[in-house]
Amino acid sequence: MACNHPALGLDVQPRWHSPVVRFDPPLAKLVRSSAERLGLAAHDMVPGAGHDAFHLARRMPTVMIFVPCRDGISHNPREYASAQHVAAGANVLLSVVLERAMSRG
Repeated sequence: MACNHPALGLDVQPRWHSPVVRFDPPLAKLVRSSAERLGLAAHDMVPGAGHDAFHLARRMPTVMIFVPCRDGISHNPREYASAQHVAAGANVLLSVVLERAMSRG
């Protein structure tokens, strides 16, 4: 989207745009239910960062599992997640993988 402000002499034109990618709804539901089954809080987010999952989601069912970072800081050298939060995220991932494996067969 262009941004023009003649009074300021500002004329900004976009050089690149990447549309929002929606993650796979059934897979997101499985992540939510796995987190809830483990007694963890879960809510949907629309990530804005260009993670690998962002590109994979265009080709295959994809979802991301986020864990809380101290002071909400991520993608920064000051990012920190406690061992407990990392373990909780890993357990959600394990639960999702096992559930998918069992449902396939």
